[in-house]
Amino acid sequence: MNEASPPLLRVTGLGHRFAGARAGHWAVRDATLELHAGEVLAIVGESGSGKSTLLNCVAGRIVPTEGQVLYRPRAGGVVDVHAVGERRRRELARSEWGFVEQHAHEGLRMNVSAGANVGERLMGCARPPRAGWSAWNWTRRAWTIRRVAFRAACASACRSRATW
Repeated sequence: MNEASPPLLRVTGLGHRFAGARAGHWAVRDATLELHAGEVLAIVGESGSGKSTLLNCVAGRIVPTEGQVLYRPRAGGVVDVHAVGERRRRELARSEWGFVEQHAHEGLRMNVSAGANVGERLMGCARPPRAGWSAWNWTRRAWTIRRVAFRAACASACRSRATW
C-alpha cells in the first residue's frame, strides 16, 4: 500500500442486508478496504459469499445498509459514491470505472437502443464533440479512435511474439 498518496477508493464499514433476509443474515458485513493507484485488488470467495453484492455497493448500484464508499476522481476531490446523483455515477462509470457483469444482459440498458449502449461507452473515451457535431459523428469518431488504439496494441503484441 502506498501511504504517501491518498487512496483512489476507500470503503469503510460497508454492509448490505437484503429486505426479507433472515434475522442477522447479511450479504456483506463490515467490508473495509483501500485501493491506491497502481494496486490490483481481487475479490474472491465461494458462490453466494457476497462478492457481487459488495461490488454493486461499491459501484453505487445497490445502496448499502451501512458504511461509506469514497472515490477520488482524476479531476481531484473526493466523491461519496452514495451521496452523488445517478448522473454523476454514470459519468464515472463511463469514464473512470470498469465493471464487467456476470451476465451480459445486466450490463445493458434495456430501455435504450443497442447504438445508445455502445455510444455511451465510447463517449467516455473520446474528446467532447465539437460544436455542430451530431451524436452520430462523435460516436463514429470515438469508435475510430478506439479501433486505431486496438490495432496499435495488436501490432505491438505481434512484434513481441516474433521475438519468442
